[in-house]
Formats: sequence, C-alpha cells, structure tokens
Amino acid sequence: MSDKNDPLAVAASPAGAFATADTGKDDAPMTSEQADELAALSKEHGEAFDQSLTQDAAAARIEELKAKG
Repeated sequence: MSDKNDPLAVAASPAGAFATADTGKDDAPMTSEQADELAALSKEHGEAFDQSLTQDAAAARIEELKAKG
C-alpha cells in the first residue's frame, strides 16, 4: 500500500506523474505592485478598489479594467 505523503511512493504511482506542487498562489493576497496598479485603474474608471483580492483575482481584475481602456 502506497503512502500519499511519501514523495517516492507518489512519484512511482501513475497519478504521481500528474502531481503538481501546491504553490499556495490561489489564495495568496495580491502583491503590493498589483495593489498599486489596481488602485490606480480603479480610480481612473471610477470603480471601487477591493484590497482583499488574491493574486489571481487581482490579475484578472487588472486585465478587465485595462480592457475597458
């Protein structure tokens, strides 16, 4: 029986070939650079600046506001 916490056992299993490292980026708060850019874009477009966004959500919101022109 393989142990999912054993990196060698996981790598040896068929599913181990698809294992990826969890970087934690999905829930990491936006960077200060993202906050600065998003704050400026939000102000420029007269929209609220949500400082609680994650890095991924902030990146998406920045692209959305940039697309508005």
